[in-house]
Amino acid sequence: MNVPADGENAEPRAPRKPGRTRLLGIVLLVAAILFWVAAPAVVFFPLSAGQKVWVGSASLVMGEVAFWVAALLLGREVVRRYRRFLDPRGLFGKGRG
Repeated sequence: MNVPADGENAEPRAPRKPGRTRLLGIVLLVAAILFWVAAPAVVFFPLSAGQKVWVGSASLVMGEVAFWVAALLLGREVVRRYRRFLDPRGLFGKGRG
């Protein structure tokens, strides 16, 4: 009988299709960006000063939570790639450092 050695798979695996977990992670990443953009936009809403502070703060907190949940779902490499594209220091063609 032919038994595979440790670390070898008995059968080759088919490439994984993007599942619901990956889709949820991407949706959360987009939601995080929208929450971060909405935070400064709260200034233009017809709210009292106290309400603007609460809504802006809640938007930032929800953006951070959505980002880190997306990071857990998508994995380190995907988040690293998107964070590099969204880094404000690289938006205007200037190098880092």
